[in-house]
Amino acid sequence: MNNSKIQDDASYCCFANKRRNSDSFFTNHIIDDEGDVLSTKAVLLQLYKGGQDIEVIKNNLEKVRLNPNWLSQKREDLEYYIPQFINYLVFRRNHEELIQFLFNVCQNNYYFAHLTYFQLKSLSQIVNKKVINLKGVQDFLIEYTNIMKDQYGDEYLINGQEFVTHNPNKEAIQIYGTAVYDQTTPKVNAFEINLGQYLSVNVENQTGERVCGFSSTINFWNDIIRISERLYLAYPQIISLKADLQRINQNLPSSVYIPFVKEQIRNYAVLNIVASETKVFSTKERSPFYICLEIYRPDVEKDQRNDYKQSEAITLHKSMLQQRMSINGSIFLDQNKYPNVHKISVQQPLQIIEEDIIDETPTVQFYSPGNEEQAEEKSVYQSFSKENNEDFVSVGSSFVQEGQRKSMPLGQDGQSLFGESAKDQEQRIKDQSLFGNLKSWRLVHLIVKSGDNLKQEQFAMQLLSTIDQIFIIEDLPMRLSIYEVISLGPNYGLIEMVKDAITIDSLKRQLWNRQQTLSQFFEQSVYLFNYQSQFQ
Repeated sequence: MNNSKIQDDASYCCFANKRRNSDSFFTNHIIDDEGDVLSTKAVLLQLYKGGQDIEVIKNNLEKVRLNPNWLSQKREDLEYYIPQFINYLVFRRNHEELIQFLFNVCQNNYYFAHLTYFQLKSLSQIVNKKVINLKGVQDFLIEYTNIMKDQYGDEYLINGQEFVTHNPNKEAIQIYGTAVYDQTTPKVNAFEINLGQYLSVNVENQTGERVCGFSSTINFWNDIIRISERLYLAYPQIISLKADLQRINQNLPSSVYIPFVKEQIRNYAVLNIVASETKVFSTKERSPFYICLEIYRPDVEKDQRNDYKQSEAITLHKSMLQQRMSINGSIFLDQNKYPNVHKISVQQPLQIIEEDIIDETPTVQFYSPGNEEQAEEKSVYQSFSKENNEDFVSVGSSFVQEGQRKSMPLGQDGQSLFGESAKDQEQRIKDQSLFGNLKSWRLVHLIVKSGDNLKQEQFAMQLLSTIDQIFIIEDLPMRLSIYEVISLGPNYGLIEMVKDAITIDSLKRQLWNRQQTLSQFFEQSVYLFNYQSQFQ
């Protein structure tokens, strides 16, 4: 993107901040300031309101912006509204024109395709005290996945580039993050890293496909979620968790990314899971856990960073064919190959309920000791976690032992409460990391959660993000700190970890041991902060 284009985008953002009377704007100005890109909100409101020809709405959707704008603090792209769009197809009506539009977009945009997959999977079941399978969504998801696998084939896309089998992996890269890794091994350079397909470590998740770019990221997160679903039965949990993460590390680095938009995280490839840093937040029926991942940007290492190019508005109508991100082939949906796609309740919502399949929640039904066979399965898993993997888990403890715990702004008292700062943790791990020399190296912190309906939390964060954007547009002196939440399935997903923070419950427990109240702690902290500020 040239400088004039950047200035144009900046001018557009400034103009947007001056808008008032949003309802009037969306009613009277469907076409935005770029001249031929329609307002996504306005078109979706037309869809939900109904009463308008669906062919017209489909044509309008082809003219909305599909991708995020990295140069703007606003989200006015269809990707942002994937939950609302897919919900309409599932619970309102899945018009054939909209189905065709969805497939065309997903066949042209790698990230859009994955986010659509995760949303469809999240809506394939209704999970409360019982599990109700939505058979129509599940059938549609199978057809959709097969088409995406064929479309993307053996292409692995990280930030619009292809990084496959350029150089063979060295042995040090293969064993990094496991117990047999020697920490005196010299650091590697970017050209030594091979990004290929991630193959699942769980036999039951392996489909026999050796080459499938679309499945790589999905396989990785399926393995991570599988750990979360089983973890609360393991003993001891932290030993089992580290062992499982080290098994996954044997297949990393791979062409795997984190499906977050914030700070362009999804343009990074996953190098390694720092197993020594993981933590378990155990509850009665589930065990969410924290992980941090080493990631890097292959394009940055090759001096090919293209953020400005990616910020250009992509629409299906105007410029999609010129910006296929190295994807070749037709966007036409082969009716002969996939004859059932348009036969799934075209005049009805997708949510056909499978009345005969109603079970307890998956976390319980697979491992609850309801009978002797299940109890035996549980004991076998605990035995594997505790005995077979004890040596395997010894990796990386030196990260903690050798790391120097530096003080936080609250001094030694703050360090004992909050622990090591995120900045100090990152520097410590980078110094020890095999990939520490990479210029784009960084850590990302996540909470993996199962047994909860994260669609609700995802929508709550979307709502707060929309409110924050309204604050910006209206020039209000208020800001919200938004963290990302993505639902990967009916009752599991990922949550961005808030750095340099602990839960109120954890803080209260520690203060209780000191015979100190929460109010007293805050008063002391404010006093100490003001005192330190006088000398800065």
